[in-house]
Amino acid sequence: MNGLLSTFTLTKTVLFFKGCFLNRVAVYTRFVFTPVYNRFSKVLFSVGLLAFSSLFNLSTANSAIHFAYLKEVIQEPQLSLNSAVEFHLPQPIISALHHEIHLHFKTEILLREKQEVLGVDIERTRQSIAYHTELYAYGVNRHYVLHNHRNQKIQTFQTLEAALQTLGTMQALPIIKLSELHPEQQYVLHIRLSLDKWKLPAPLLLDALFEDYWQLDSGWFEIEIQTPKSWI
Repeated sequence: MNGLLSTFTLTKTVLFFKGCFLNRVAVYTRFVFTPVYNRFSKVLFSVGLLAFSSLFNLSTANSAIHFAYLKEVIQEPQLSLNSAVEFHLPQPIISALHHEIHLHFKTEILLREKQEVLGVDIERTRQSIAYHTELYAYGVNRHYVLHNHRNQKIQTFQTLEAALQTLGTMQALPIIKLSELHPEQQYVLHIRLSLDKWKLPAPLLLDALFEDYWQLDSGWFEIEIQTPKSWI
C-alpha cells in the first residue's frame, strides 16, 4: 500500500513539474521567440522588397546615369581613360540638392586580365580604383560645388548642368603603368558610377533604400583592351 502511494505521489510530482515546464516554455515562446521571429520576418521581408525594388528600378537607374563615351588612352608611360557621362537627375534628387543635401557619387574602375587556361577563361584583377566625388549647393543664388576626394580638388559652378558635366568627364585618368602589362595579353576595363546612398543623412536613408528615384547607378560598362608588343 505504501509503495502504491509512493508511486502515485511520484507520478503527481512528475506531472506537476512537467506542467510547469510546458507552461514556462509556452510563456517563453510567446514573449521571446514570437517577437524575435516577427522581427526576423520583417527583416527578411524588407531585404526581399529591397532586392525586388532594385531589380524593378534598374532601367530607371541606368537612364539617370549613362556612359555616353568611354575610351582607353595609350600613352607612355601609362594606360589612361577618357569618358563622358550623361546625367538625368530626377526632380526629387535636385530638390534634395537645393535643400543642402550633399550627394556622394562613387566611381569604381577595375582593370582585369583575361587568360585562357586549358580552354577555360580566367580573369584576375590587375588594378582597382574607387573614389567619391561630393556634390552640393549653397547660397541664395545656388552655387554648386564639386569636391573630388581622390585628389582633393574643389570646384565651384554657376549651374547644376556645368557641375554635372565636370563630374561626368574624365580626361586621361591614370589607370596603370604600361610596364606592368603583358604584351599581347587581353584586358577588360570596367567602370561604374553610382550614388552612394549610405552617405546620405540618416532621415533620408530609409527613403533612399526604397524609392526608385534614389537608385542612381550606371551599371558596369566595359571595354576590351589588347596590348601590342610595342607597349613593353
